[in-house]
Amino acid sequence: HGNQDGVVENFDGYLSWALCEHNLRFGSRSNLASLSFGRMVDCLSAEVCLLLAKRVECERTTKRSLVGLGLAVCGEALALATKEKSQPCIRGALAVLSDLEELEIQLDGE
Repeated sequence: HGNQDGVVENFDGYLSWALCEHNLRFGSRSNLASLSFGRMVDCLSAEVCLLLAKRVECERTTKRSLVGLGLAVCGEALALATKEKSQPCIRGALAVLSDLEELEIQLDGE
């Protein structure tokens, strides 16, 4: 999480990329190939949504959209990791899901 609070060039470009759901999904072949690394690529996409949604310059409605997309993509990654019995991937997905759910609760309270 190196540059979470620093200036990000082309922030709107990253937002646009992450808000296109098909950009976040890499398919089962890529996800299965990444199992041996302990993180599924779709879970990394969900984490990108999380990190972008935490940014101050991100509007509330955009934060909600990012959190929703992140929850959906990460939930699917968790289902595949569970099916494949990959404990590292399951733990990673659960951590991202937990952070997304926490942010969702914060947004609901605003």
